[in-house]
Amino acid sequence: MQEIYAKVTQQGLTMTTVNSPDISSEPILKFFADRNFAFISTINKDGSPQVTPTWIDLDEKQGLILINTAVGRLKQRNVSRDPRVSISMIDGRVNPYSMVTIKGKVIEQSKSGADEHIDKLARKYLNTDKYPAHSPKVTRIILKIKPERISYLPPRYTQYLKSD
Repeated sequence: MQEIYAKVTQQGLTMTTVNSPDISSEPILKFFADRNFAFISTINKDGSPQVTPTWIDLDEKQGLILINTAVGRLKQRNVSRDPRVSISMIDGRVNPYSMVTIKGKVIEQSKSGADEHIDKLARKYLNTDKYPAHSPKVTRIILKIKPERISYLPPRYTQYLKSD
């Protein structure tokens, strides 16, 4: 069986590159299971980066990352023009020095089930059954992202982390 992890050392830090776009490895799944915010980077029309903090979800069966947004928002307009994205997440609950970065492409945008999906995310991130900002003036859309490259930094500096 091929080793799916490769150690990459840069400036004394060891990053683990997952040599597969398979998002289902156990340490990566933990980032999606917890209430970690994601920072998604898209490309503006002028070529400059645009970064947005966002809620995130995973379709494990399809191996796709799901971002729920509104039609016409900048990130949605950007990925409609250029589907390339980069996503960064830290383990905000246990060890903020552990992180995952994912490069990929938006392969589909779907309005189908988007309102129900934002309610699912509201349960995860806000502990409420309904997304409180629902509006008939806003059309929700799910960005479906196919991972192409995944890098993971395991927990570190645990001896310096204090619990309050």
